[in-house]
Amino acid sequence: MSDSFDDVVSRLASQSEAIGRLAQDSGGFSAVVAAFEAKDPDAFRWVLQRMEMLPYCELICEWVRIKLCVLRCLELCGPPEPNETLPTLDQFAHAVARLADNEAGLRRVVDAVSCGNREEFAEALRELKLTQVCRVICHWVCGIGYRRVCEIICGGEPAALADPVQEIRAAGKAIESLLRNEKAWAAISKAALERDCVILRNTINAVGFAGRCEIICRLICFWRCFRVCRELCVVETEPIELPANGVEEARGFALAFRKLASQPRALADLVTAVADGNREAYSRIVGQFGLRIYCLQICAWVCVVSCREFCICVCPPPNLDPWFTTVGDFGIYSDIDSGTGLTNKALPVTPSLVYGGGPNFAFFEQLQLGGFCPIYSPTVAGAQMQYRFLIATQSTTLASAINSAQTTITVAGGAAPPPTPFSISVCNAGETGETMTVTSVAASTWTVTRGQDGTTAEPANAAATIWINPTPINGSFVAPVKLGTRFVSWPVNNSGTASASNSLQFQDVYVTGVSPAPPDATPPAPGNPWFGPGIHWASADPSTGWVTVDLNAIGNGYQVLMGFDTTQTGAAPGGDPLSGSNAFDNTGQAPVGAPVPAGSQKVGVDMAILFQATRVSAAPAVDYSNSLCKIHVNNWTEVNHLWFHEFTAGAGCCQPIDNTLTVQFVTDHEMLHNNWSLAITSCSASAPGDITPSNPTPGVTFTAGDRGASGSVVENTTSWTNCSYTAHLSTRPALTTGLADRTGADNTLTFCICGHKH
Repeated sequence: MSDSFDDVVSRLASQSEAIGRLAQDSGGFSAVVAAFEAKDPDAFRWVLQRMEMLPYCELICEWVRIKLCVLRCLELCGPPEPNETLPTLDQFAHAVARLADNEAGLRRVVDAVSCGNREEFAEALRELKLTQVCRVICHWVCGIGYRRVCEIICGGEPAALADPVQEIRAAGKAIESLLRNEKAWAAISKAALERDCVILRNTINAVGFAGRCEIICRLICFWRCFRVCRELCVVETEPIELPANGVEEARGFALAFRKLASQPRALADLVTAVADGNREAYSRIVGQFGLRIYCLQICAWVCVVSCREFCICVCPPPNLDPWFTTVGDFGIYSDIDSGTGLTNKALPVTPSLVYGGGPNFAFFEQLQLGGFCPIYSPTVAGAQMQYRFLIATQSTTLASAINSAQTTITVAGGAAPPPTPFSISVCNAGETGETMTVTSVAASTWTVTRGQDGTTAEPANAAATIWINPTPINGSFVAPVKLGTRFVSWPVNNSGTASASNSLQFQDVYVTGVSPAPPDATPPAPGNPWFGPGIHWASADPSTGWVTVDLNAIGNGYQVLMGFDTTQTGAAPGGDPLSGSNAFDNTGQAPVGAPVPAGSQKVGVDMAILFQATRVSAAPAVDYSNSLCKIHVNNWTEVNHLWFHEFTAGAGCCQPIDNTLTVQFVTDHEMLHNNWSLAITSCSASAPGDITPSNPTPGVTFTAGDRGASGSVVENTTSWTNCSYTAHLSTRPALTTGLADRTGADNTLTFCICGHKH
């Protein structure tokens, strides 16, 4: 039924391994089932977090949902009888439409399914004249009603559950509108019998019901799974019995199925038997592994997972183009000012983004670049994708406006172009730029080839920024970050020992600039102590910077794309701005008390970050591109010097303080603004506390550009009691990585008052 057979087998194996591991803890298993029935995301996730199984949330939740619906419908409708008449697809569709027509009756049905109230369920179906389709209606209501629960539970974000009655009613109304179009319904019904996702997709599109594709596919899948599992499992000689304890029965099933799931060939044969409705093959497999008592549950599970892949093929999600969207948590177009390259707002405060990262923060150190790049090309089926980032720090501007057809441009003076040919990126109004290739240079007139590297030739205004010769982020520019997670075949963990059989397990994928990338861990041999697969390293190409999206990436691609170490040579210089002394000092080094020399008043770097993505087979041609046209990066350490004039003579730093204290200080940083302070504290109440000078203050020079200040503050200490005191010079430049803000630095100097001369 599915055109993604391998995906079905892989998902079943991974699901079996996850739920089997959970089932080893009876208390944890019962708590997860109870949390699901209560629709309590916090409780569900708490149990998995405690058992270190939260990454398996989606797999476990789907298994519980399928299992619960099988048991609930056995409870409400009783075991199926061999001579029951099975509804046709047309009969099922009309029953779904009838159920949706009576909202009060539908609510009674939904409540009865949710609570497991057999009498109320039977009475509601009698009133709706749907008794003959009890089982298939139960599976429809349970499946649709619980469908969103796992999205909420495993989404990780607080969200309210939608009213299942309204969702089931909306689905029923969509089917009702399809039934009114007899020609369309006849075509879809015929295509449904083919079990070919492409035929069904094309038919749904052809008759004009593409907007309701998912609901139609779900209806067909519910009907087919019901019929197939009835045919495979209901025989006169082996009646199906209701389990006395549903949770324990489910746990026993989870543990028992692991043996079959650990044998890929047997699992693949099982999936084929369900897809073909082959009773003989199916019975042989479940019998071989002693799973006959779970016949109906196994079939339902395999069929629902198969349907999931089938409906992805029938109703493929919208193709998402590769796109660069964020630096840390900051949107490159919405949260970064196109004129300054600084953040334009504060985001919600977090334990690491302690100041919200803005507004007017520059960026520093290692940056996480995000967005999306899919495994496969959105336009060329089966073509694997790769992506890269480039940076440019040298720029000029357009001397005059250009249209989309010009092949020569005039630039402002001062540009130092490299030898031709070289690339430039033209940014207009801060939005994604056009890449051009410069083929010749005659003073300020450059001949160009337009619309290169996946961009489109567009007009640009005079004074638009031109970024010169972007270079790839590769080698030391790459900061390791987690790109995502992938599936890998790995030995099963058999109580701490490696099994001889494998299952699909999660493996984190990190990017590195090291080439070749460090090798993956070698799996443990059977019988040896078990360990996990560790990290898989994806290397940015050492020459071009291209990163290939892993074919087994979960989520169909990467959303975190690159780590960029801006401290590397060729990006944004930084470190100590002073020559001959430390930026952070409390020993009296120059220039304490005096302004920082102009040559040491360092500034950050404006740069552009370009994103490109393309098919592996198409490189070096680029299919997609967009850019952050300006980001301001400052990696310089602020100057923070603190000293007492009294310590320069006599006993030095042991000199006691009597009538006055002269606090000498200097602060300097491009992004310091007003984020500095001067204070004196003590356990004595006579300490003055904050002594930050206001502008203007005699003896203090405030540096232009809001970079800080320098000078001396004289305090009268005659009334201060004998005690130990500490002076504090605190500085905090407005810097963020987009994920974490630079915290403050507190420079301290201690002194004592031991008595006053009178």
